Amino acid sequence: MATMTLGWGDGTGEVITLTYTDLSGNQTVGVSSPPQKLVSSRTRTITFATTVGNNPKTQAITVNQSGRQRAFSSGFSSGFL
Repeated sequence: MATMTLGWGDGTGEVITLTYTDLSGNQTVGVSSPPQKLVSSRTRTITFATTVGNNPKTQAITVNQSGRQRAFSSGFSSGFL
């Protein structure tokens, strides 16, 4: 099993890790990344390219990751009434 890392390109220094078995034939690629710490979502398009004979081929995938969700809490007390 081999891996390759690509930066998200959003200034966080975090990466997308691609995991694959071989660089020939049909492929299954696993995609993983640490959770997004920022509130904003992020997207990265990854293009795979190969040449079969004299016939170049490309395939792109788009990786989307939602931003961190904010949680709010409120507490009220009626003890002072």
